[in-house]
Amino acid sequence: MQTNLFQNATSVQVLSKTSTENEIKTYFQKVLELKQSGEEFPIDLELVWPLAYSRKDKAVRALKRDFIENDDFLQISENQSLPRNGERSKGQFLGDDKIEYKL
Repeated sequence: MQTNLFQNATSVQVLSKTSTENEIKTYFQKVLELKQSGEEFPIDLELVWPLAYSRKDKAVRALKRDFIENDDFLQISENQSLPRNGERSKGQFLGDDKIEYKL
């Protein structure tokens, strides 16, 4: 669901006093669609961090500082555990784990 709603996140306009009635209506329709999606964490931080932050690491720091993990956001590591032999596959290095944040 979040992909459809935020796939063009860079084209989302910030609401302000000069926003048109249509822009405001569209914004709240998207918020309602997210709420009705039934997903606990429907938004991928990767798609929305540029709307408010100049760098993703700043968004992640603010997220961890100001919100509660597993209540407000979910942190998902793509490679959460090592293989049984304790070694990573060829070409994979420690720190290569991709971390996703769902809001």
